[in-house]
Amino acid sequence: MMRHCSRICTMLIASVLLLSTGTTSAQVCLYADFDDDGDPWTLRTGTMGTSEIVRLILEVPPSPPLGESFYITIEEGCCEDYQMIGYYGVLCDYGSLTFDPAFVDSFTAVVMPCLNCYPWLICGRFSDTAPMTPGERYFIGQFEAHSICEPIPPPPCYPTHDLDVGFMLETGGQCEASSMLLDFYCPGNPVCQGTWGTIKALYR
Repeated sequence: MMRHCSRICTMLIASVLLLSTGTTSAQVCLYADFDDDGDPWTLRTGTMGTSEIVRLILEVPPSPPLGESFYITIEEGCCEDYQMIGYYGVLCDYGSLTFDPAFVDSFTAVVMPCLNCYPWLICGRFSDTAPMTPGERYFIGQFEAHSICEPIPPPPCYPTHDLDVGFMLETGGQCEASSMLLDFYCPGNPVCQGTWGTIKALYR
């Protein structure tokens, strides 16, 4: 099953299409959290910090996805200028990516060079014996992410300073193809705030 990870560009296109569909009986199954309390039910989606641990949380649907393959896409806040130089607002340390082996028995993370600023695709498989109880939430993995406010890139390049974390099961099942944003905020740097009102004010 993991051999399909080599077709990274095709999988990204497929994931975008699936994120726009979904079934009426499906639910959101994966959440991302700047966790600071050890509680998977309280989500912190914004931070003033420059370095954070991002924890991945599974909310188990009525039919647990035991033995199923899944895909996680991660887009870092980034933009490219006219010289095709990438400027990151948020950069992930994929060497720090880990999953709880009780829940995920294998995974691969690959970069997608077919698109600007290189989003990432994580291909994984839930264990056949994962201790999943329907309706419960579990921390299943984590990675480090860092905020980069300097240097400020030239216009019209404005990094978004967020992470877009997407998720889908290979079979669809009862998990909705979904995505959520995590935001880093940069004190003292208005461009890093990510609002068009602030950006426009710089040029008045």
